[in-house]
Amino acid sequence: MTWTGERNVLVLGSATAGIDAIAAKALIQEAMSRGFSGLCTSYQMGGPAVPAYFTTVSIGGKVQTVEDRGGVAPAWVRVVDDEIDSLADTHRWRHGEANVETFGDDRAVLDAVWPKRGVTRLMKVAARGHSGELKDMLADTSLEVNAVDSSGWTAVMYAAQAGPLDALTMLIADRADVLRRSNAGETAMSAAVSSVVDTAPEERVRVLWKAGLNINAADNRGVTPLMLAVRRLNRPSLVAAMMKLGADPAKRDADGNTALDWLKAVVKQRPEFAPFYTPMARALHGTAVK
Repeated sequence: MTWTGERNVLVLGSATAGIDAIAAKALIQEAMSRGFSGLCTSYQMGGPAVPAYFTTVSIGGKVQTVEDRGGVAPAWVRVVDDEIDSLADTHRWRHGEANVETFGDDRAVLDAVWPKRGVTRLMKVAARGHSGELKDMLADTSLEVNAVDSSGWTAVMYAAQAGPLDALTMLIADRADVLRRSNAGETAMSAAVSSVVDTAPEERVRVLWKAGLNINAADNRGVTPLMLAVRRLNRPSLVAAMMKLGADPAKRDADGNTALDWLKAVVKQRPEFAPFYTPMARALHGTAVK
């Protein structure tokens, strides 16, 4: 299997890996049985800015490529695409090895859409905000609510970062294990403060705290949710809310850095955000910090 990363992925350039020959053959047979050879070479809706997916099948030297721009090809083509990504575990090239993956900036948002091993329908529904569908799924008492994907992430974690607030509260009110940790040692609290698109992270933090989640729960690197929260320079209200719930700014990560050190590092990397430094520092300490 050959990978070429161009942008917005961890591995840029080329990477290769071997995949199971029997599974690969079965996947090719599935594509052909669905009618791949009879597809048009291109399905397009929208301009160049619309994402395009290219699926190529090579048999006996005959190569056929199908372009799907805008998702207008037969739906099963994307299913085959996803199966290819899952079989090859391309997630490791997009986000890194699953055993050490952290929530980063909206990683769960992306992993609910792009192929990743272990991601369940419940995780996707929780992340996408389909409340009615989520309610119906939770009504099934045989459903494994606390299943984990290859990074050790649960549906609660997906909801905490990517889903609406009601999805998070529904899972907590049902039988979800809020205290579960990921492979990297992160909790749903870290997921909640790592989103850069959420407009009301304070409420997510309060909901998780009320459910018994430690506001200072550090991951395997010693990184606390507060350290992650200060990176959101335009949300000092989030840090202020966490401080009221007992977040400790004196905690240090494995490298000896505090939340203030994390704040300084962010501003150093992005000087254009320097005006946000003082409000965030005040949220951490209650007074202006120079």
